Amino acid sequence: MKPRRERMRSPRFVRLAGTGLAGLIAALAIAAPASAATCAGKSSQPFTPWGDFNFYELAPNGTLESTNGWTLTGGAKLVKGSEPFAVTGRLGQYSLSIPAGATATSPVFCIDEVRPTFRFFGKAVQGSSASLRAEAIADRPAQYAALGSVSGTTAWAPVAPMDTGAKSLLLDGKGTAAVRLRFTATGDWQIDDLYIDPRKMG
Repeated sequence: MKPRRERMRSPRFVRLAGTGLAGLIAALAIAAPASAATCAGKSSQPFTPWGDFNFYELAPNGTLESTNGWTLTGGAKLVKGSEPFAVTGRLGQYSLSIPAGATATSPVFCIDEVRPTFRFFGKAVQGSSASLRAEAIADRPAQYAALGSVSGTTAWAPVAPMDTGAKSLLLDGKGTAAVRLRFTATGDWQIDDLYIDPRKMG
């Protein structure tokens, strides 16, 4: 099947032209081979208490019990304290702090058109005046999709589902793309337990 690109107004799709820009995004993404990502994983329903009965898969190192595979800038770091709902099956010990102006880029993982959204838990010192912007970054070909932003809450809560970019990024011949999610903070955030929605029925 040939790669295809669907027209959407949101999220915004940008295919990078020119070796300079392509190299810059590839460096930011810390490119990994597509073979390093997989579109298969164990699914669960972590957001059922909040009325979301979709099945989800944990993103690679999505528990954030360590920062292995994550790329951090601007003072982002692992801190004590986890989301209190134990949605992974046990209460964690750590979460990721992303202060204002900092970025956190996830390990590479696979998306396709049946993995349309992702969710995670977050809180922000400034509450709803703080936002966290997300982008999907791929390196084959070099491209990114702006995925929008979410507002903070002062207590731990699941954020609203966000688009993975699977319907706007240029997918490969297998209908997949290896991407990283980059989060940029306005305000002082903590995030935890990053999940990808595979839209499985069991």
